[in-house]
Amino acid sequence: SEHDFRNIGEEICRAKIDHLVLSGNIDFTPLIKKAAQQAPNMEISFFSDRKTAFQKMRDRMRRDDLVLIKGSRKENIN
Repeated sequence: SEHDFRNIGEEICRAKIDHLVLSGNIDFTPLIKKAAQQAPNMEISFFSDRKTAFQKMRDRMRRDDLVLIKGSRKENIN
């Protein structure tokens, strides 16, 4: 829900994530807005599926980056 995504966005900002990677066919807009507002230096990327997300992010990450990959439940990223 929108409220849950806002709460998740706040927690992500506290964790000092370098890259937030979103995957799946759901509307992450509330999460993106909250994260971008509170952590303007965090890179936020969206991909339609987890396979693409992993492939694209592999080239963007640096050694000490903290990356969070958040997907829809249907993506089964766990």
